[in-house]
Amino acid sequence: MEYERSTMAVQDAMRSRQSAIEALQEVIRKRAASPAQIMEFARVDRVESVIGPYLRALL
Repeated sequence: MEYERSTMAVQDAMRSRQSAIEALQEVIRKRAASPAQIMEFARVDRVESVIGPYLRALL
């Protein structure tokens, strides 16, 4: 699934903090994944508290 790859790319970027905001912006811009899908994977990967503020700022 496309959104799974996209959200996993964002999760990886958030963990390493490299280009995290740009990766998140790109996924949202391309509509590769919805904010809900991004947060779903963030919860699974235990990075919800990191991604949440970035996602809220972009929306």
